[in-house]
Amino acid sequence: MYEGISRDQLIDKANLLKAKLSKLENKDPKRHFLSEAEMFRRLIEHSKDYIVVTKFDIKVTLQYLSPSYEEILDYKIKDHLGKSAFTLIHPEDKLKLFPMLKRYVVEKTRLIIGKEGREFTERFIFRLKAKNGEWRNIDCIVFNCKDRLFYVGRDITERLNLEQKLKDNELKFQLAASLASDIVYEWDLETNKIEWYGDIGALLGYKEKEFGKTIDMWLAAIHPEDREHVRKEVEEQRGLANKRFLEYRIKAKNGEYRCWEDRGSCIVDNDGKHIKMIGTIKDVTSRKILAQVLSVKIESLEKVNQELRSRELTIIEYKDIIKKLERDIQKLKMNQ
Repeated sequence: MYEGISRDQLIDKANLLKAKLSKLENKDPKRHFLSEAEMFRRLIEHSKDYIVVTKFDIKVTLQYLSPSYEEILDYKIKDHLGKSAFTLIHPEDKLKLFPMLKRYVVEKTRLIIGKEGREFTERFIFRLKAKNGEWRNIDCIVFNCKDRLFYVGRDITERLNLEQKLKDNELKFQLAASLASDIVYEWDLETNKIEWYGDIGALLGYKEKEFGKTIDMWLAAIHPEDREHVRKEVEEQRGLANKRFLEYRIKAKNGEYRCWEDRGSCIVDNDGKHIKMIGTIKDVTSRKILAQVLSVKIESLEKVNQELRSRELTIIEYKDIIKKLERDIQKLKMNQ
């Protein structure tokens, strides 16, 4: 096909074809731009993000609302275009936006007087009123471009509700632990970290977060005579679903040992893997001391009782001897 054509001629021909192709493509200068516009349009329409464009005027008029606006708030987009962006914002949150609007006024004024406007970006979390009357929390980035404001955000209502529930559950957890006079612990089997809930300082004399939060630090505080037994039980029951019960002595900050009862149970994930051990600690030191005192007293009473019984037997024997002697004396008198 290219017989009789030199290498340089072939290169020149290729370059000529490229130039013709480039010329044909440039006949429609909007072609490349439209393809990019179409790409961004599809990205925005399929995004879950809250995307809004407003014009800066007295009302801060809504000029564009992405389809996610309807999904989040359940309003029809056509019913809100041309209206104020502040209509649905919570009254308390409007105050947060005023400093940003003030900055925008300054930048727009610069444009009006012929100076170059400066771009700025702000982040806000504000509430929007949905059609059902509920307030939706939007985490939003706001930035300016010429005479418009752009808002790109995401509905974080469910996340905030979940965080609040977790916080409430933790408070209830801690309250229940304190009312029960127990320590509740959560042992992460993967990291070997332990979280303590309750007034552990009152039990052992440590300040908050001062007591060890790892298995090794916890074991180090256990009495040397109990430590190996506890370590063995912990390792054996680590992967078991059954409940655990241990008794051991643990060292307080002042050097004294407290007696603890430890009851725990494993939590498994959806795959059946043991991920955590939840348990309670009860300080039974007073009960153990009382039991020892009672044991000593009981032993003492038994000793006294034994002595009294011995004395009672001796008195009975003496009485028998006396009676026998009296009978013998009576017989002697009769014989006389």
